[in-house]
Parts: sequence; structure tokens; C-alpha cells
Amino acid sequence: MTILLEKFETDAICGGVWLGRVGDRPVRVRVLPLADASGDAIDLLEASLHRTRKGLSVFENDPIVVGMDSIIREGDRILVSSRYNALPTIDQTVITASMVREITLRLLDVYQAMHERGIYFGAITPKDLRIDVAVGRINALEVDGIGLCAAYIRSGLSGSLNKIWRSWLPGDATTCSVASDLYALGCLLTSLLLPLGKSEEVAQMRQVGHDATQFKFEDVHSMRAALQPERRPRARTPRLDASLADSIASHKQDQPTRDVVHTPFEVVAAADVWAAEWEDEIESIDLSINADPHFEPSYVIDEPVIEKPTVLLTTMTRRIGPLELLDVIGTGAFSTVYKAYHDLLDRHVAVKMLSPVVGTSADDVQRMSSRLLREGRLAGKLSGTYSVPVYDAGMHEDMPYIVMEFVEGVTLHEFLREHGALSERQAARFAVPILKGLVEAHHHGIIHRDLKPSNLMVTRDFTGNHTIRILDYGIAIEKSRVLNTASPTRVGEFVGSPQYAAPEQFVGESGPQSDIYAVGVTLCEIITRKRLCSSRDFEACFLAHTSPDPWEIPASSPGFADILTRAVAKYRGDRYNNALEMLEDMQAWLIDPHMRLLTVEPV
Repeated sequence: MTILLEKFETDAICGGVWLGRVGDRPVRVRVLPLADASGDAIDLLEASLHRTRKGLSVFENDPIVVGMDSIIREGDRILVSSRYNALPTIDQTVITASMVREITLRLLDVYQAMHERGIYFGAITPKDLRIDVAVGRINALEVDGIGLCAAYIRSGLSGSLNKIWRSWLPGDATTCSVASDLYALGCLLTSLLLPLGKSEEVAQMRQVGHDATQFKFEDVHSMRAALQPERRPRARTPRLDASLADSIASHKQDQPTRDVVHTPFEVVAAADVWAAEWEDEIESIDLSINADPHFEPSYVIDEPVIEKPTVLLTTMTRRIGPLELLDVIGTGAFSTVYKAYHDLLDRHVAVKMLSPVVGTSADDVQRMSSRLLREGRLAGKLSGTYSVPVYDAGMHEDMPYIVMEFVEGVTLHEFLREHGALSERQAARFAVPILKGLVEAHHHGIIHRDLKPSNLMVTRDFTGNHTIRILDYGIAIEKSRVLNTASPTRVGEFVGSPQYAAPEQFVGESGPQSDIYAVGVTLCEIITRKRLCSSRDFEACFLAHTSPDPWEIPASSPGFADILTRAVAKYRGDRYNNALEMLEDMQAWLIDPHMRLLTVEPV
């Protein structure tokens, strides 16, 4: 039984929205007047609404989608109730162009998931969008009235749609389809942009809205691609200080002359100076001999040169047993990753092979070989749902390699460089698979120790939605076997990336809470595109992470800020005890962005 309490909104489309109550729970009730409709048409509409309600039930935990709680027929009207909140509609809120883009992208995610289940909006208006904005950011967004217009159309009651609703639909609105939904979304986009002036960003989005109303987009993916901003990273050449430049020059002079053999995969000495693209405004970049040109600069502690025979990988064949190497897809300090085709498995795979640079000592080669095989063994213990599964391992020309699943995608570092800062909700959605991956890894006693954006792969799940997989267990350790196995690193050597490392890692300790700290630092970077510790100097990072001063959390949502505050607490006792606790808080915040989750004040 739904009890109507008071009419608190005048909705020219559906006759009115009332505040109601089901038991002790407040609900929002839409009243659909059907005095002029025949009994058969009302029956069809009711059946269509129940069909939509059943389809929306799979989204009951999605904070954006407001489904239908109940459908009650009373004479010549139908009452549709849904959950109640006090958020204002978007036409009552001041928004910016960037918010409009974010809202449209979020709606496209919802459209995609619904279209895959045969559910259509029919039309969506500003009255259907409820939004909470604070400090220039979107804290919460809800879409109400989903499927009401589509139900009218399917039941043949399109003639009952008034002029306001009909203005958001193409033609006479006799059918629902992907094209008609994108048309309605184009109308909404154009409407939201009307009061926002004539900037370049607004003009670009207006063109997208116009193209949608001209049926130029075949599906959600094509419209989403048109909305993505074009970002052109500025090319910058790292500058070397005089001492480092002299050191590299003398290093080259000391090397014996070698005959260069041109192979399908050219080996380039890491001491060469490369041009890199950086968005950050920086004065200089310190390059080390073992730095990685494709990802973020790594930092190593200066060590004396070990005078032992060197090993140089000079050639690389196109075939290793059943593996046909196709292309280089990544290089690191001591390894190279190739895309390959596995004849026996009949699928593409990724092959990670040790590839030491000129001047690497035999001891270092042996240590890196053990590390690579260790990575394969540890990653092989995981299911592969939130990491990259390992299929095989072997040796080629005395160099170890591991065979992994080939995953289409980009690193989170590259994703952020292309798309810029993400919303707190999207950051939370990315955090869920990361934390689930850590729950599994920590269950097996595996501590990653180097979580950061360049070690997280942004890919798509089987539904086509973005998700995250954890990469590179090269410096991971097993807490359960730490006393019985050799360490993959030298005694006293710093392990990890200074900008993301937990305070205890700077004194040679690490545990599950160290990975949680790195996740918190990464989430702060996702929502701001800036690191908590922006310095590229090792000593500066050491001081920033180990000082007693707590981090200033950039999140605008109090609940999300609570989660990050606890994750990046410098004292381990103030952090989450395990990844499962943080995962539960993150999922709870996604359901209710207004809840507070901080239970321990950081010291």
C-alpha cells in the first residue's frame, strides 16, 4: 500500500510527483493519469511498466539508477513509486561545461548497460536528473523515471505524451531503439548547454548533441568517443645536469665497439637520451641508467659498479618454440614484453622476457632472472580475474621468460594522461577491482609493494565497461615464506616507487597495509591528476611520506574523503586492517555517497 502524503513537484509530463510512504519508508510517487485511455491500453502500459521494473532490478545497487519500487493501478491512473532523496533536479542547479560532459558520459554508461538488456529510456529530461554539486564537483547523480516514456510508446499510448515529453523524441515516437535513446540524449545535452556561453568546449559538445539528433551515432561507443576531449600532450625533452651528462658520455666512451645486428626488435641501450612526453610542468628530470622510457621514471639508490663479466642480449628471434613474437608492447628496466601468437593455444599472448642492458653484471642478471621467475610463480597463484594470469615459463638463450594473457588496454597512467582527472564515483568504481585483487593476493600471502598507475591496466570486462587489472608482481613478496626464501632484492635496498610507497617501506618493511596506502595515493591522483607527493627527488619523497603531518585529502565528498584519509594514514594503526575493510567501505559509499565512514582519526 502506497500512501500519498503531499504533492511536492508539478510534473507536466506525468501529471505530478508526490511524496509517499510504503510502510515507514519515504518514496517518490509518479502519478500517471490515463482518463482518456482505453482499458486495453492501460493494461498494456501496466504490463510494459512491470517489464521495465523487472529489467531495472539488476541495477538495484547502482547509485545512479533509480528503479521502480512498486507499480499500483488505481482506476484510471497508475502510481509508480521509487526511492526518495532530497536532491534537486538539474534544472535547479548551477553546473559547468565539464560537469555536463561528465554527466553525459555517466549517462552513456547507464545507456550501454540497459541497451544490452533490452531496456530503453524513451526520453530523458532535466526533471529526471537529480544532482548534488559541491566545490565545483559532482558528489551524487541520480536518474529518475527511467523507462516511463518507453512504456508509453510500447503500449501504443504515444499520443498521450504531451508536447513537453514529445519534444525530446524523434518523429511520432512509435518505437524505442538505441537510435531514439541517443536522439533524446542529444536533446538533453543541447538543453544543458544552453546557458553556458560559447567556449570551445561548449561548442564541441553542442556539435555532439546536434549529431545525435541527426542520427549520426550508431551506438553508445561512437557517441562516447565523440565526447572525449582531444588532449595533445606537449613534447618535452628531459634536461640532464652537467654531471649526469658527463657520466653518460664517459660510459659510452668506455664501451668497446660492437657490430650492430639489425633484428626485428632493435635493442637500444638505456643510457641513450630519449624524448618523452610529459604533461606535468617540470624543471628537469633525473634519468638513471635503468630508467624506463615508456612509463614513469623509476628511482634507484646509487650503488658501486660490480666488476664482473657483463651479459648482453644482442639478438631476438621471431620464434620461441610454439610462440611467434609479433611486436614489442612494453619495455622495462630489465625486461621487454612482446605480443606473441601461441600456436598450441591458438590465441595471442604476452611474453615477458629478461633483457638486461649493456654493463649489467652477472650477479644482477641472476638476481633479475630469479625475480622474473618469481613473478611468474606468484602471479600464477592468482585467478586472473583482477590480475593477468600466467600460462607458462621457460628459458631462451639463457634468458627466462613468462607467458601471460594478452590484455587489450592501457595503463592507468596513460588513461589519466588522455582523459584527465576522473570523478570520485568513477575513481571508486576503479578502486573496487583493485581492492578485490588485493583481497585475493593478500589471502595467498602476496604483497605487491609497487602499486601505482603504471602498474594498473585499464581494460574492459565482458559487459564492455571499464575495469582494472593489477600488473607486475616483479618485486612482490610472500609473507608466509619470507623466512625460507631468498629476497628478490638486496639487503637494505629500497623497494617500490617513492611517490606511492608507504612510510614503512622506506625503512625496509612492508605488509598488506602498504598496498592499501598505495591504493589511497593512487585514488587521490585519479581525482586530481596530481600526486600527493609531486617531487621526483627520492629524499623529498622520503621526507613527505615519513613526516608526522597527515596528507591533505583532495576529495570533496565527505564519505570518500573518509576512505582516503584512512587509507593514506601514515601510522599503520590508523589505516584499514585489510583490503576487505576498505572494499566494503568503498562499495557502501557507492550506494550512499552521503554516508560518513571515518572511524579512526589519524594521528
